[in-house]
Parts: sequence; structure tokens; C-alpha cells
Amino acid sequence: MSLSYSAQVIGIAILGFLLIGLMVMDWQTQRLPDAFTLTGIGISFLLTCVQAFFLAPGEGDTVEEDQIVAPAATAADPDPTALLR
Repeated sequence: MSLSYSAQVIGIAILGFLLIGLMVMDWQTQRLPDAFTLTGIGISFLLTCVQAFFLAPGEGDTVEEDQIVAPAATAADPDPTALLR
């Protein structure tokens, strides 16, 4: 069990706890208190920063459209330029 997986599990557990609290509070009072909403925002921001700190180099990188590489030609179509047409 990796640290990143543990951080995700903890984050999901806290999110679920806060969402259940918000649901009950909203059902009873029809208002959402700042104590729940701001705490949830702060905890989620903190856990996101912690998770980003422990990412391996290149693990959280995104692929942009111009970096997508066309797949290799298949045995049925040995011409690699056929995929680019």
C-alpha cells in the first residue's frame, strides 16, 4: 500500500464524512454553515498539496494534444503513414 493510495483513501473518507454532515445539516436547517464548508475546502487543499509533494517525477504530468503519438501500424496495415491520413 503506497503513500499516495493511503492519502487518497484518507481524503475520500474525510470527504464522505463532511458530505454526510453537510447533507444532514442542510436537511435540518436549510443552511450550510461555514464551519463545514470552509473546513472541507481547507482539508482538501492540504491533502492535494501533500499528494502532489509525494508524486514521483513525471507521475502527475498531463499529455497535451500535440504530444499524442499515433499508434504503430498493425500487421494488417504495415504502412505506418496510413494511420495519419
